[in-house]
Amino acid sequence: MGVGPENYNIVYDAKFQPIMYSLSKGEIWFERAHNKLIDQAVMTGILGLALYLLIYAFLFVCLNKSYKKGKLNFAQILALRLLLIAYFIQNLFLFDNHSTYILYFLIIGFIIVQTKDGNVFKSHEELMSPAKAIKLTAIVLVVLLTFSLVNIRFLRANYFAIKALDSRYSNSEMFHQYFQKAVELSINPIQLANDYATQAADLYVQGWFRNIPKENLTVYLNRLAFYQEENDRLDPLNLFSSYQYFKTAVNLYEATEDQKWQEKAEYLVNKSITASPNNIRPWWQKFQLDYDINKDAVKGRDDLDKAIAIAPKVGDSYWLMALMYLLEKDNDLGYQFADQAIDYSYNFKLDYDIQLVIGHYYEKQDWPRVEKLLISYLKLRSTEINIYFSLAEVYALDDNVEEAINILKRVLIIDPTLTDKVVGQIESLKQQKNNP
Repeated sequence: MGVGPENYNIVYDAKFQPIMYSLSKGEIWFERAHNKLIDQAVMTGILGLALYLLIYAFLFVCLNKSYKKGKLNFAQILALRLLLIAYFIQNLFLFDNHSTYILYFLIIGFIIVQTKDGNVFKSHEELMSPAKAIKLTAIVLVVLLTFSLVNIRFLRANYFAIKALDSRYSNSEMFHQYFQKAVELSINPIQLANDYATQAADLYVQGWFRNIPKENLTVYLNRLAFYQEENDRLDPLNLFSSYQYFKTAVNLYEATEDQKWQEKAEYLVNKSITASPNNIRPWWQKFQLDYDINKDAVKGRDDLDKAIAIAPKVGDSYWLMALMYLLEKDNDLGYQFADQAIDYSYNFKLDYDIQLVIGHYYEKQDWPRVEKLLISYLKLRSTEINIYFSLAEVYALDDNVEEAINILKRVLIIDPTLTDKVVGQIESLKQQKNNP
């Protein structure tokens, strides 16, 4: 019978195979199969898939009836058939959303109406009596009012979420207050609570909450944990929700040193490992718990070894290992793991991480890795002009003059006042290219 509507992620996580990492080179989260037939089979079983396919069979039968009755001509029948076929093919690569559902059901309604005998559009005298008209008007008003209230609530939730995102770097307290209003207004609080947790965890790590008094921050994080506890109760096998809740629990433990949050983090990690044994994310979480919180380096290394065994071409595990060794002053091993992290395209998230190792690669004149680090730096600081000049210089040192010139041209777009300096450097590079 399937696992139930909107539960594709449960099967995906449980049956996840590490080969997926070799295709993506990074971490993967899927809530849908991006194939309607697979979605239907997983969520509603073979019976649900058969009923879904019967809808199309029924619609084609209806079109044949309409054609035989002369309600639709050949061109109209052909157009409607092609619409249904196109929609079916589209859903082999996508999944439905509100906009596609509206079109889909309008087409279904139109096709079914055409199978009716006689004129389906009667005059208003034939259609209903005054009493029926009053009842229908009342029903329509109730439906419109309900629809409006739901949509107004949805719009207000989105408004506060956008306000929260706008204030995340300027006013950390308002970030929490706006996001909490958004979650409380939301029609789908699970999704919005996860969005809130994702943003809050990143901001916490980056140090944006340092200006919030500890007692206020504890209140905000406790409220976030309350939302996530409800998420965990409603959807206990949603690994993405568990991951977000884990980050909040760890942050609360660091802020309060309350043992219950350490226990909650351990519970969430163990649950995730059981639900998805071939997923690397739970092992990264376990490393954070063992190494950062429990101060057990041996267990921490073991956690990362397991993550590397599962996905040997994902850079995150190597970078965590590099950080661990570099912080322990074992530079030889630290830089060996940093080499692998960079080679496997680790997505650096903090300036500090890049600054920690870039000097080493400059010293070794390892220009390909310096290039990758500077490109990562630009993703974090896209308007820092000095990084562009540094990257252009490194490209030139690596005999990649064309790429150096392209980088300098981007500087002109960001800051036209540097035209003279940039043009001079470009001319110098062109001469270098023509006279190697």
